[in-house]
Amino acid sequence: MNTSSKVALRFASQTREVRLLKGEALFRVHHDAGRPFRVYTTDAVIQAVGTQFNVYNRPDGTEVAVIEGRVNVTPEAHPSLAKFNVPAARVREDPATRSVGASEEARVGRGGVLSVRAVSDVADAVAWRERRLVFRRETLEHIVEEFNRYGAKQIHLEGADVANRVFSGVFDADDPDSLAQVLARDSSLSVSNSDRVIVVNSR
Repeated sequence: MNTSSKVALRFASQTREVRLLKGEALFRVHHDAGRPFRVYTTDAVIQAVGTQFNVYNRPDGTEVAVIEGRVNVTPEAHPSLAKFNVPAARVREDPATRSVGASEEARVGRGGVLSVRAVSDVADAVAWRERRLVFRRETLEHIVEEFNRYGAKQIHLEGADVANRVFSGVFDADDPDSLAQVLARDSSLSVSNSDRVIVVNSR
């Protein structure tokens, strides 16, 4: 489990189920047709078929990155707890379900829209296990959200134009000052760095 994450588990004779209440977790699953393994988030149900995959329950949707094997992803807003403990034989395939394989990433937005794309390096999704943050053309708003999950020193952005800037890079999750140093090189940005907070705005 990544930082600031919380799960609820329910394992029974015919099911293995995890509700990812908050945050992010990496799962390694042994296939057992009689005991399906499912992960429930705010937006989706993910069923594994002997695999390794990462699930991130983000404020704006759910991201699933498959490292090995395949998973089935079904968009579903606030999956009911009543679905827990449903035997494998009684699980029906939803027409909205998509099969997602290794080196692919699925995203389910708050509106239930499911998209799947190939990724050049799926290991980026689990770089957090080494306390690394990898960004490839991400908005500064997203980058700051990720940094702020890890440390006491927070980063604040002022202005929508700043938040929508796009950057790439690899950072130490415990070193927000490294991001501040990169941003300070941008002549159009002003970066104020103190012991407890980093403030970024336009010049």
